[in-house]
Amino acid sequence: MKKILSLLTLATIIFSSCSKSSGGGNTTTDTYLPSTVGTSWTYNYSNAGAPATSVTYTMGSLSATVNGRAYKIAEASTGVANNRKFAQEGNSYWTTMSVTSASELELNVLQSDKNLNDTWTTSQVISGLTGIPIPGVTSATINITYKITQKGGSFTVSGVAYNDVIKVEATSIQAAVSGIPLPISLGTASFYFAKNIGLIKMVTSISNSTIGLNINDTYELQSYTIK
Repeated sequence: MKKILSLLTLATIIFSSCSKSSGGGNTTTDTYLPSTVGTSWTYNYSNAGAPATSVTYTMGSLSATVNGRAYKIAEASTGVANNRKFAQEGNSYWTTMSVTSASELELNVLQSDKNLNDTWTTSQVISGLTGIPIPGVTSATINITYKITQKGGSFTVSGVAYNDVIKVEATSIQAAVSGIPLPISLGTASFYFAKNIGLIKMVTSISNSTIGLNINDTYELQSYTIK
C-alpha cells in the first residue's frame, strides 16, 4: 500500500510540474509574444528612412477590441511611435496597423504551429480610404499571404544572437478595389520572433498613393524585460 501511495504522489507531482499556468488565458509558458503586465521591449525605430530613435513598449493593463478580437496594448514611451496592439489566440498571433481614422489593418503575423515554408492568408475590408480614382469608392479588400521562412535556429539583431527564432514574411500584400480589374500590390513585410522574448525585428514596406497608404518602418530590438 505504501508503494502505491508513493507512486500516486509521484504521479501527482509530475503532472503538477508539467501543467503550466496560462496567465489568465493571455499567454502560455512558451510563447512568441509575452504579454504579462510590466514586460517591456526597447527598439531602435525608424520610419520612412528617418534617423533611428529609441522607443520602449511596455505591456500595461490597457486593452482594446478590433473587429471582435481582444488585444492588449503595449504603450510607447515616446510620441514618435504609436502604441501597439498585440493578441494571442492559441498558436495564432496578431498585431494591428492604423490605416485610416476609421480602420485598423489586422496582421496575423505568426502561426507558430506551422512548419517551414507553410503559408496562410487573411482578408479584411478597410474603409475610409481617400484618393481612389473611382467616384464614391472609399474602401478596399486587403489580402495578405504569409510564409514561414525560418523555423528555429538563431538570428542576430544589433549584435545579439537570439535562439528559437521564427521568421514570417508577408510575401504578398494586395488591395482589391471595386472598379479596378487587377489587384493593387502594396508591398511586403517581415517579422522575426524569438521564443519567450517576442518580436525582435519587424520591417514593413506598405505604400500606394492610389489608396493613400504609406507605412514604411523598421523595429530592431535593443533590450527587453520579460515578467
